[in-house]
Amino acid sequence: MIEKIKNYFIKIATLDSLGNWFFGGVISALLAIPFLYILQFLYSKFPYIFHSIWLGVVLLCLISIYLALKEFKSSIVLHKFIGVMIAFYCVPLTLKIICSGIVLFYLWDFLIPMIIFKSYDSDELGRIKQMFYLIIPSIAAGFIVNIFLQFVLWIAH
Repeated sequence: MIEKIKNYFIKIATLDSLGNWFFGGVISALLAIPFLYILQFLYSKFPYIFHSIWLGVVLLCLISIYLALKEFKSSIVLHKFIGVMIAFYCVPLTLKIICSGIVLFYLWDFLIPMIIFKSYDSDELGRIKQMFYLIIPSIAAGFIVNIFLQFVLWIAH
């Protein structure tokens, strides 16, 4: 039973076999956009449900990544999904904002590991540290993009 649950979480973290595809991370990030549109509709009607679902999905993703980390580290793509969800958290979604946000997200997601994690040996790290090395660039990129988009929208308003 526990093994079945673990396999379920691994399928979530790798989005079944999407993690083995060449552009699996990009597809994972783009899958967050329709999900955010649905959540944005909920936000206008029921803001408490929006925040509860958003937080629940992020926690489910983090648990899934933690359980899949030991065996499937190279196939995990869900951290891109989390990063994009953070990048567009409470940001009105338009085509220009989505395109610029995705480009900025991938730019920062590429730059942050080079800035923060110059050298480390992942075999010597514990599982939790490996999880943070995998997730921190996407989460940090999401926060940076969210702050930038919020600032631009504030200026434009």
